[in-house]
Formats: sequence, structure tokens, C-alpha cells
Amino acid sequence: MRKLYIYIALTALLTAINGCGEKTTVPEAVKNAIALPSGDHDFDTNTGNRQARRVPLQYPYQLSSNYNSSSGDHCILTKITPDKVVADAIPTSTIWLKNVAPSKEFVAFEQKRFSDAMLDYDRFGIFYYDTGKYQLFSSKAEIAETVKNRYGISEELVYYSFDELFQYFKAINAERD
Repeated sequence: MRKLYIYIALTALLTAINGCGEKTTVPEAVKNAIALPSGDHDFDTNTGNRQARRVPLQYPYQLSSNYNSSSGDHCILTKITPDKVVADAIPTSTIWLKNVAPSKEFVAFEQKRFSDAMLDYDRFGIFYYDTGKYQLFSSKAEIAETVKNRYGISEELVYYSFDELFQYFKAINAERD
């Protein structure tokens, strides 16, 4: 009987240490679009700091979100300069990204634009890694048509919140260790 109690105690301890055995399953499309090896280990693996979390996309672009901001699950798209300075890739003084669909060539996004305290609306866009420019659209259907014409991608894009992508990034890092 004593062995049973020791077994139960050890099982409980291991479960607590390993997080109840829960493992995040990262969708293949996400694995192929975030935290791709760039040759910059810090860029590929750093999850951020106490004030801000980050998810690396195609080097040198990343998604960033402040822990203590009123933005909720919103994030911004930034670029790391060669001297490791973070610069906005899309002007963010009034724009936050709500959901993103990352890929190797681009990141599609749904943005929340707060242009006026009484008026807020959603817009959509694509940021192209190869040009460093973005294009805005009025619907996800327009994005799908553009992606199909430019890249030959006919599958429906899957949009994720920043928190979802951050959890996937942590799981990718855990697999690498």
C-alpha cells in the first residue's frame, strides 16, 4: 500500500512539473511561417521580456505586443534593424493588428484602426516581406484573390490571434531544446 501512495505522489509531482501533460500542437502552416531559422539565434528564439512579448516572422520582421497595454490581444508588426533597433514596419500610431495569417512570403492581417474615439472599423491587408510594403483591402475575400493571383495559394488563409501565435512560438522553442 505504501508503494501505491509513493507512486501516486510521484505521478502527481510529475504531472505538476510537466503541466498536466498538455502539449501544444502547432499547425504545420504555422511551423512553416514563424520562427524560421534565420541565422540569428536571438531573433529566432527570444520570446520577449517582462514588458513585451514577440513572435518572429520572416527575418527581420516580428509581431510585438505589450503586456501592460490596453490593446488586449492586438499586436504590431515591427522590423529589427541591423543594429538591433526595433522599427515599425507598418505605421502603428493608430493601427493595431487584430488577427494575422503568417506565411513564408507575406503576412495577411485584420487590423483594428482607432481613428476617432467615436468611430472604429476593421480593415484588412497584406504585408509583403520581399518589398517591405503593405497593401490594404476592404475584405478577406480580396486578400484571398490577391494571394491566389500573386502566389498561387488557393487554400483559405487561417488567421490567428497574437496570443495563439505566441503559444505556438513557445511550443516551437520547446521542441528545439
